[in-house]
Amino acid sequence: MKILNLIAILALASVAFSYLPAQYSEKGLNYTEQRISIGEDYTYIIQIRGEETLIIGTDGKLVDTPDEIYQILRLNVRAVSGYDTASVQTIKLIEKLEDRRSRVESECYRLTGMDKYECNDRESCVLAAFSTPIASMAVNADGFWESMLKYKNDNNQIRTNLEEIDYVLGLNDSSRQTSDKIIQLMNTVANAEENIEDNSLVLTIYDDGCQYDGYRDCFNYCPKLNWTEDKPYFDSNKSNWNLVSAKLATILEQDSRAAQIYKKTEEWKYYLENRADRLSRAKNSASNVDAQINQVLSSKEYRIINASQISVQYAKWSIEVSDARKLGDDGQFYNAINTLNKLEEDGKEILAQAKEPLEKFEQIKDKTKNIRLTLDRIKKTNQTGATLIELETKYSQLNESISTSVQPQELESILSSANELEGETLVLYAKSQLDISIEQPVQNETPKLVQNQTQKPVEQPVEKKSELQTLVEQILAAIKSFFGI
Repeated sequence: MKILNLIAILALASVAFSYLPAQYSEKGLNYTEQRISIGEDYTYIIQIRGEETLIIGTDGKLVDTPDEIYQILRLNVRAVSGYDTASVQTIKLIEKLEDRRSRVESECYRLTGMDKYECNDRESCVLAAFSTPIASMAVNADGFWESMLKYKNDNNQIRTNLEEIDYVLGLNDSSRQTSDKIIQLMNTVANAEENIEDNSLVLTIYDDGCQYDGYRDCFNYCPKLNWTEDKPYFDSNKSNWNLVSAKLATILEQDSRAAQIYKKTEEWKYYLENRADRLSRAKNSASNVDAQINQVLSSKEYRIINASQISVQYAKWSIEVSDARKLGDDGQFYNAINTLNKLEEDGKEILAQAKEPLEKFEQIKDKTKNIRLTLDRIKKTNQTGATLIELETKYSQLNESISTSVQPQELESILSSANELEGETLVLYAKSQLDISIEQPVQNETPKLVQNQTQKPVEQPVEKKSELQTLVEQILAAIKSFFGI
């Protein structure tokens, strides 16, 4: 039982332990720590809200310069790429190949005389062959001296390229250019190895095409390199470098990644310095939105609108704002600020939803007033009849619909009815004014002719429109424009 309790305590301790220094954290902060390898050691990338924000070095301190951040990211790419493992394997492989190559070279050169004389052309190669009893008897055979020269060249290719691989690895430059260079050198070594494996100097009567009356010369003078035995390990190592090269390509991305982390680091440091002020501003912004919503919902007009859904949303929103404020008071600045900022946007959405029916209600009220004024003007003209009675009835119904509780979804239909009734009353008013102007025409005076010493043209009588006629025409034009007639 004690052992189980101890295990539980250790488990809790491991969960509670954090690599993020206290001065860069705060109560309730939700973050993740990603351990990254940088060779034989580790550092930690701190992600806040899913974004790489901070890097904690091996000494437990914040890494906050662009160059240091980049070097850590570059070392991590090298560690996960397999560069170091591939390097160790390659060094062992080239040591093995070089040891075998040098031993076989020594024996072949002794048998062909190339250990005594350089073999660079026909004359020098023949001279080298004549320096040994065995080769001197075969040097005149077709292709013998050419095989000597080709063997020497391929052997030199293997030696120089193995030395080049060793030199490149010694530079310890874990870049894609390095891995690609190693792959290129290994391809050259493999081609030269295969050429020597197929050289007439090393072919025996047991090789393909070397039997009696075969299609190629097989002198069987030099020992084989046994490339077929080493080739699988060589190819496997080269495949590893292909994988390393692909992973090292991401080094090119680390510069911009380091710049982004550095930017986030500076932003986080600035946040920590100014979080109290930011919390205060977030609280004030939420309070302003709260006041606006409350003003709309508590207005006399809004009490007529039965917008219970908006009221429920607002009540829930108010509770969430209160909870967010408590987070800030509890020292959870980051959570409080982000929650309040989101709630501010949510509150603006609630405010917009609350204003929409109120704006329609105000439009209906304005139109109702205008309709009442128009109907009163019609009555002053002594207009009577079924049409006026019908309009009065519609007005009463319209006025009644906005005097008691009304559902928000009904406002659009009521507004449409108000528009229609407003048009009908304007038409009737225009008609009443037109009837009056017809019954009381204005007498136009005919201007007298003025006779001067010099005769002037006779002026034509001008019909003058009464102000009433002009008003009627304007009203009719407005009605036609409003209804698109």
